[in-house]
Amino acid sequence: MKDKNLVKISNLSELNILRGIAALFMIINHASYKLLPSKLTTEGIFGTITFIGSFAPVLFFLITGIGYGLQDGQKKKKNYWLNIIYKTSILCLADQFLFWREGQLIGLNFLGFIGFSIMIMGLIRVSKHPLIYALILIFSSLLLRYILGSYLENKLDASGLIIWLLGTKGLSNISYPFSPWITYPCFGYIFGIFLKRNYEKIEEIIIKDILKFMLFIVPSSLVTYFLWAKNFSFHRWGTVAVAFYVASILVLSIVIVVLYFIKIYSFSNLLENYIGLRGVSSLAIVPIHYGLISILSVVGFNNLNPLIFIAIVLLISYISFICADQVESWGRSLVRVWPTQRILYTGLTLVALCAIITWFTSPESSFVLVVAVTAGQILLCLLLTIRW
Repeated sequence: MKDKNLVKISNLSELNILRGIAALFMIINHASYKLLPSKLTTEGIFGTITFIGSFAPVLFFLITGIGYGLQDGQKKKKNYWLNIIYKTSILCLADQFLFWREGQLIGLNFLGFIGFSIMIMGLIRVSKHPLIYALILIFSSLLLRYILGSYLENKLDASGLIIWLLGTKGLSNISYPFSPWITYPCFGYIFGIFLKRNYEKIEEIIIKDILKFMLFIVPSSLVTYFLWAKNFSFHRWGTVAVAFYVASILVLSIVIVVLYFIKIYSFSNLLENYIGLRGVSSLAIVPIHYGLISILSVVGFNNLNPLIFIAIVLLISYISFICADQVESWGRSLVRVWPTQRILYTGLTLVALCAIITWFTSPESSFVLVVAVTAGQILLCLLLTIRW
């Protein structure tokens, strides 16, 4: 495919919609745990919705890989590594606000793992055989987590970095172990290559490819149902249970098929206007929605009636999407009118102020803490609009 076509599909409407779907999953999941009675989050329709929302990181990590897969075959741009290191550093720094508010110095959460994934995808993209390396990472990660992990953990008396690589048990301050979470950006990279090569003729191959995805949907549906019927754990915090992983493949396959139909039936532009998110806005929505939910929780919006909860989630989603788009818009406007160094120094100074407030504010001052954490993370997301 020629470079002009690569550029054309680098900002796919369907990819922006997928970011929006992932953001909605995330908002529903976080709002459920913060604002609903705990019993409702594990039972009935709200329990099901909360569980579906827990697949938000799966979609976000997949999207990270797709973005790099779409660049496969393109020449490495000037300052390629500087931009990757910059993005990774900003995202890891934004992550630390979640730990500083608890009085902890360092950790790895959602934004930090996206930053780590960017670094890994950046390495794969410039390798001689990116597809092979992506597949090797997938198979080795699954092998470590679900087949050799427990044996190696005992054999090596593993701790720290080894446990993080194996993903066999949770670690303090680590939400996302290497195995098996790294498989999702790798899957995304492979799918991004497929999109790059086939986007222009997607309407001709739709039936064939939906049948391919059925090869994942049917067996993963059956296995997921079997694991659920046998009361297997679907836990994913700290360590990912095999049942959750199987269910995640089902969710990914269904979402991709839905996006195919959105493309085929020309709903892309319509849906993008409502729930589409570009790159920076899809990251900015993380602190924005969580800040809104936390403020509501602080002022007493807890154990809500289901109908009130639905109304509040719709409102949070609406405000979050608008504000996230605005953050990216402000960032791009600043980049056009201010020198890069001025934006960076001003932004980092304000971030440092937020960090100081976060670190020295007691948990009793919950509102101040939420505002400082949210503002610091949003400022860092705004700085992601800088390109070197």
